[in-house]
Amino acid sequence: MKRSIQPADSAGTLSPLPTELYRGLTAVTVLAFLSLVTTAVLFAHLSWRFITWKHRGHARINQYVALLLNLVLADLQQAIGFSLNVEWVRNDSITVLTPTCWTQGWFLNAGDVGGAVFTFAMAVHLFADIVFDWRLGHTPFLISIVVLWIFNYFLATIGIILHPGDFYMRAGPWCWIQEKYMDERIWFHYLWILAVEFATLLLYSLMFVVLWRRVRGFFYADSDITQIRAESAARSVIAYPLIYVVCTLPAVIGRLRIIAGEKVGFTEFSVIGVMLCSNGWLDVLVYSITRKSLIFGPAMPSGEVHGLETFSTWNRTRGRADHRCQLERTT
Repeated sequence: MKRSIQPADSAGTLSPLPTELYRGLTAVTVLAFLSLVTTAVLFAHLSWRFITWKHRGHARINQYVALLLNLVLADLQQAIGFSLNVEWVRNDSITVLTPTCWTQGWFLNAGDVGGAVFTFAMAVHLFADIVFDWRLGHTPFLISIVVLWIFNYFLATIGIILHPGDFYMRAGPWCWIQEKYMDERIWFHYLWILAVEFATLLLYSLMFVVLWRRVRGFFYADSDITQIRAESAARSVIAYPLIYVVCTLPAVIGRLRIIAGEKVGFTEFSVIGVMLCSNGWLDVLVYSITRKSLIFGPAMPSGEVHGLETFSTWNRTRGRADHRCQLERTT
């Protein structure tokens, strides 16, 4: 049976799905489940580390692990939202005014903005630590985490309060803030994504310059391990903003084109979806590689750990020596 083609900017139910959208949503769903599984596993692993550290006498949380845990949680929520596309693929229809549509819209907004705010939080925290050797105290740090989540969930929920009947509808290839609420899209989503893209690029670029100059100037010459970790950090900080911008910028550009009155096809939307839902598994991959000691190594007391200590060493011999030093410090 030939599939009917309906306007891509319609907010109503779309049934059956156009062929290109059906195939695109299938690809998005597969990658969304990959992010769902990987982020859920890492979230469970990091949560278990907190529990075991508590039993081993570490009364205060490791701030770097805590921030990574919250970033992964935000990625997990985004993955849940995109995974709900399986319902549209299974039924060959995107059906609005249903619990699935509302749930998908809320999780996508909460996941996108949550990933943005905690990506920014990790950048600010690492920048202040490495460049200025400054870290938040235990209580202000916990308060900041709570405030960020309140802010995130406020942005995801306030639209429903303002427009309870039709806020989360079909927005092209899935459910999200419908097109007639363009101002809400800007203030509840686009503004924060764009701000984080710019801010993280700036912070990590400055961090790279500082680290590179310090490494070349033997700033860490009193410790071979610190010198090696600084070299590793200089390489690693390039990847963090790059992954975030690559995954999110196509979506912002596509939606801004719609605001400008241009048409965005289902094929382009599918590519946007693939990039967005890949943010989760890519975050898991890059942090597992660059911050291996933080995720899989021995526990480090939160009051003593510095930013450079959380980076993996690229030299295997030095890495084993560093691993032994950490074991001695935590026993």
